[in-house]
Amino acid sequence: MQAKCYFAQTDLDYRRNADGNPIVAIAPHSKQIQTAISIQEHFIATQESITKEQVEAIAIQEGYQKEKLKTYLRIC
Repeated sequence: MQAKCYFAQTDLDYRRNADGNPIVAIAPHSKQIQTAISIQEHFIATQESITKEQVEAIAIQEGYQKEKLKTYLRIC
């Protein structure tokens, strides 16, 4: 008896073919896929956080530069 595979709609979705042989379901939301998605989402969130921090650092640096320029212009 040879099992055939298909992509299941749920985690527990088993069918039998016309001969009565089981067709093994491959759940689309298996633990491995969920883990991979979680890792990818965490990576994206980390990248977004780093980007926000970089933007804030640039804004702070620009603020310092503007203050230096104002001070310089007052002196001259």
